[in-house]
Amino acid sequence: AGFAAGGISSVVSRQSKHLTRDAAAAMGSKRVFSTAAQASAGLGLQANPFVAGGSAAQSQVFWWLAGCTGWVFSMVVLGGVTRLTRSGLSMTDWKFTGEKAPSTQEEWEAEFAKYKMSPEYQKVNLGMNLEEFKFIYFLEYAHRMWGRFLGVAFAIPCT
Repeated sequence: AGFAAGGISSVVSRQSKHLTRDAAAAMGSKRVFSTAAQASAGLGLQANPFVAGGSAAQSQVFWWLAGCTGWVFSMVVLGGVTRLTRSGLSMTDWKFTGEKAPSTQEEWEAEFAKYKMSPEYQKVNLGMNLEEFKFIYFLEYAHRMWGRFLGVAFAIPCT
C-alpha cells in the first residue's frame, strides 16, 4: 500500500508541474491529471512525442482512439450477448472475406439444414425451429460483421 500511495503522489507531483501557476491557484487544492483529452483541447500541456502534426493531429488521434475504444467495448458486449444466447456456433461456415446473410427462404432452409448437422444443434438446440435459428444466426452475423468493421477502423490510420 505504501508503494502505491508513494507512486500516486509522485505522479501527481510531476503532473502538477505542467500547470501554470495561475491555473494551479485557480484549481485550489484539486489535483489535475494530464490526459489526451486535455492535450487535444489545447490546454497548453506538452506536445505528445508520438503524434506529429500539432494539436489538430493529436485531436484526431484522440477521437480515433476514443471511438475505437467504444467500439471494442460494444464488441465485447455484443460478444457476451452472442455467447449467452449460444448463438456463436449458428454459422457453420467461416469465410474470412465475409459472407452475406441468407435472404431467400431456400437459402435459410439450406443454412438451417447445415446447422442441424452440427453438434451444437444436436446437443443444445434440438427441436429449434427456423425462426429461432434466424434470431441466433443474426446475432452471430452481427458480431462477425461488427468485428470486421472494427478491424477496418483500426487499420485506417495505416493507409
